[in-house]
Amino acid sequence: MFKSLKNFRPVGGELFSSRNYGSLSEFNTQKVKVFRSARPDFITKEDLDEIAGRLGVRSVIDFRAFNTEYKKENGPKLLDGNYQNVKVVDTENMDKSSTSIKWKTNSDLDKNQDIQHIMVNFFGKEFVKGLAFGGVLSLWQIFWVLLLSILSIFIGTRQIWFYIRSLIDQKGLLFLYKMIIDTCGVSIRTSLQLLNTEENLPAIICCHAGKDRTGIMSALLLAICGFSKKAIVYDYSVTEIAFPVGGNDLSDYSEKIRRAPQHVMSDLFEYIEEKYGSIELYLVSIGFSVQEQNELKQRIML
Repeated sequence: MFKSLKNFRPVGGELFSSRNYGSLSEFNTQKVKVFRSARPDFITKEDLDEIAGRLGVRSVIDFRAFNTEYKKENGPKLLDGNYQNVKVVDTENMDKSSTSIKWKTNSDLDKNQDIQHIMVNFFGKEFVKGLAFGGVLSLWQIFWVLLLSILSIFIGTRQIWFYIRSLIDQKGLLFLYKMIIDTCGVSIRTSLQLLNTEENLPAIICCHAGKDRTGIMSALLLAICGFSKKAIVYDYSVTEIAFPVGGNDLSDYSEKIRRAPQHVMSDLFEYIEEKYGSIELYLVSIGFSVQEQNELKQRIML
C-alpha cells in the first residue's frame, strides 16, 4: 500500500508497508490526524486519490527548501501541478516576534484545493548563521561556510549543502539535530501552528527521507501528546525498517547518516532538557505557548 510514498505511517504508528490495512477502514475509524513520510515527489495518481479520498488528507507540510532542494529533486510531482499548487512560507522574513505566518508572493492558501502542499524551509539563513557562529566549527570550517554562502548568491546553494553534509558526516546526526533545535525555531513553530489549524488536518509531514527534520517534528508532536521517551525514540528508529541501511534509497548518504539509532533521539531530548528545561519550555521559547500546545494536543489526539 502506498508504494509510491515511502516511509509512510501515522506519527507514533506502524509503517503501512509492514502491515496489512486492507481497505483503510481502520484509519477511518481511528481518525488519524497526522502522518509522516519521505518526499511525495513520486506519488502516483492512485495513491494520491487514496490519500485524499480515503484518508482525507488536506495538507502536506514539507520541510524542504522550495528553490534549492525541492525543485532540484526528481520525480513527476503530481501533487503540485508544475509547482502551481505549492505554497511557500516566508520564514526568511519571520522571527520569534512574528504573530502570523508570512507567505511568499502568490503563496496564500487556496481553500478550494484538495490538498495543500506547504513548504516550510528548515535550512535557511538562520541555520547557516547558527552553523557558522555557534561555536561548533573550527576557523577553517567557518571560513568555508561563509565563502560558500557568499558564492551561493552567484552559483546557487548546492555547493554549501554538499559541504554542510560533509560536516554532518564528520560530526554525526546529533550535531545536526542540535543545530535544528537551536536555529530552526521559526520553522518549527510555524509547522506546529499549521498543524494547529483545523482546515489543514489530516496532514502529512515530510522532508527528503522523512527521517531527520520529520523525525524531530514527529518527536515533538509525540512529546506534546504525552508519549513516553521510550515510545518516541522507537518511533524515530522505525525509519531504519523503511530504509534498510544496505538498501539503495539513501545511497547518496554515508552509512552513519542513513541510520536512525534510538540513542540519537534520546540524546537530543537530554540536550533539550538540559539547555531549555523541558520540551514544553523549549516550545515556549520559540513562541509556541503552553495554551497552543494544549490546543494542538486536543486537536490531533495522537
